[in-house]
This record gives sequence, C-alpha cells and structure tokens, in this order.
Amino acid sequence: MDTWIKQMNYPVLNVTTGSDGKIHVTQSRFVINQGNRNYTEVYESEFGYMWEIPFTYTTSVEMNFEKNDQDVEWIHLNESEVLKFI
Repeated sequence: MDTWIKQMNYPVLNVTTGSDGKIHVTQSRFVINQGNRNYTEVYESEFGYMWEIPFTYTTSVEMNFEKNDQDVEWIHLNESEVLKFI
C-alpha cells in the first residue's frame, strides 16, 4: 500500500495491443497541469511516482468477466511494461 498512501496523484494506465499479439501496459503519473515542471521537483517520491497496480483484463477473444484473485496480474513499480499474450 505504500505506493498508494505515501505519494501524491494516481497512475494512468496506457494499454495497447502490439502487432506481436501482446498487450502492452505502461503507467504514468496523472497530473492536471503538465506544464508545471517544478511540481515533481518540490514533491519528490521515494517510488518515483510509480505504483503497484492490480490489473485484470478481458478481450474480444476471451470474454471472461468472471475474474477472481488468481486472475490478477500485478504491474510493479520497477517495471515499465507488462506483456501478456492475447
């Protein structure tokens, strides 16, 4: 929970499908005023504004909306990309 309670803002997930048939997931920090570069410098984060994020998904190929805790994939703060086959 430290990545959620010890730093400001929230993550934005960018999910794309590559030509390799994989789902690519990246995270970035949500900031309303992107032009304010001093914001990050003034309020540093020991986690680099990255989060531990529980992530589940479904696709048109596998339309499973009945997910449980075994289906959760974790996006870790030290990973810039998670690759999953679809």
